[in-house]
Amino acid sequence: MASQAVGDAWLRSRTGLLLPVPSALLAHATNHVINPAHAQAATHLAEGAIEPFWFDKRYLH
Repeated sequence: MASQAVGDAWLRSRTGLLLPVPSALLAHATNHVINPAHAQAATHLAEGAIEPFWFDKRYLH
């Protein structure tokens, strides 16, 4: 099953608030995809401040 199909199925299932996904840039890091349709999304997540973000130039070459 393709990655997108796995993510789509997880999103539709509403079984988990977060889906851990291995980082493409850092071997030992994990990113988390948020399921906004999950029942706990409104009570367990809070909006934070928007902060500027810059990619490290080493990743762009």
